[in-house]
Amino acid sequence: MEPTERNNYAIAKRLCFNCLVPGHSAFSCKLPMSCRICQRRHHSLLHVTENQESAASTSNSQPHPQISQHVEEKQEDVQAHTMNASHFTTRQGVALLASAVVEAVSEQGYNIPLRALIDQGSQATFISEKATQLLKLERKPMKGNVVGVGSVKIEINHVVQLQLKSRWDPNFNLPIQAYVMSKQLTIKLPARTIATHPWPHLKGLELADTNYFQPGHIDILLGVKEYSEILQQNYIKGPPGTPCAKKTSLGWILFGEIHSPQHESYVVMHHQIDVDDLLKSFWEIEVDTERCLTQEEKLCEQIYENTTTRNQEGRYIVKLPFNTSNPLSPKGKTKVHA
Repeated sequence: MEPTERNNYAIAKRLCFNCLVPGHSAFSCKLPMSCRICQRRHHSLLHVTENQESAASTSNSQPHPQISQHVEEKQEDVQAHTMNASHFTTRQGVALLASAVVEAVSEQGYNIPLRALIDQGSQATFISEKATQLLKLERKPMKGNVVGVGSVKIEINHVVQLQLKSRWDPNFNLPIQAYVMSKQLTIKLPARTIATHPWPHLKGLELADTNYFQPGHIDILLGVKEYSEILQQNYIKGPPGTPCAKKTSLGWILFGEIHSPQHESYVVMHHQIDVDDLLKSFWEIEVDTERCLTQEEKLCEQIYENTTTRNQEGRYIVKLPFNTSNPLSPKGKTKVHA
C-alpha cells in the first residue's frame, strides 16, 4: 500500500495520524512520538515524499491517454515562501524632574540639608515621616485625604510648620506648612543614573541640586504655592535631549528629558514561513475534534438506554454494566447459596 493510500485509509477510518489509534486526533495525541523521516507530527508509515505527492497529483489530474494524442507536459516545482522582516531603533530617555537641596531649620535651630522635589502640579506641600523626626518638628493633628493618580486616597493625620533656607541666597527664608506623609513620598529620583556631559548652556550656573544626575531620596515635595514664591525670570532652554534650566531663589533647577546614547536599543525581527509546510501542518491537525467511542463505551451506553427505568418514588434504576454477560463472584458461588 502506497503512503497516499495509507493516508486515505487513516482518514476514512478516523485514525490518529500520530499513533494510528481511533478515538482522538493527532493534535490531542499524548504519545511523545513523531515521524522518523521529517520529525513532524505524524506516523512514519504516513510520510509522503515530494515525488510521491507530485505523482499522486498528476495521476489524479491527468485524463486517460489516447492513442492519437502525443503531448508531453513538463511540471515545475513551485515553492511559496512568505517572509516578514522589520527593523527599528528605540532610544530611551530619562525624565529629569526639578529638584533642589534646601536647608531646613530644626526646633533646636540647626540647619539640616534636605532634598526637595519641586512639583508645580501639587496643590500642597508634603514632608516625609523620616524628615519630620529628624527635624523634631511639632505636629498638629488634622484629618484629610490626599488624592493622587487614579483617584488613590492616602489619609493625612498631621501637619507641621518649618522654614527653608537657600544655600546660595543667605537672605532668603521661606516659611511653609507641610503635611506629614507616613508613606514614602516617591521613589528615588532620577530613576537611574544619568550620564552627564559638559553642556555649554549649563556652564557656570549655581545649581540647586549639584547631584541631580544621581538617584536619591526625596524628603520634601514643594507644591505650586512654594514654586511661585521661589520662581525668578531667567530661563535657559538647551538643544533637544538636554535639560532645561530655570532660575529660582534656591538656585538653578534642571528638568526635561535627557537622551542617553549608551542605552539605545536596536530591535531586529525576521520571520520566514514556508507556505507548503504551513498547509501540511494544518492538514495533519484534524479539524474534527469529535471523540469516537470504543466498543466498551458503546456497550455501556446501550445498557444505559435499554435498562434505565424510574420507580414510583421518582428514583432512577440503572443496571450495572459488566464486561462479561455472567460475572462471577471472587468468593465462589455465593449467589446460589443466597
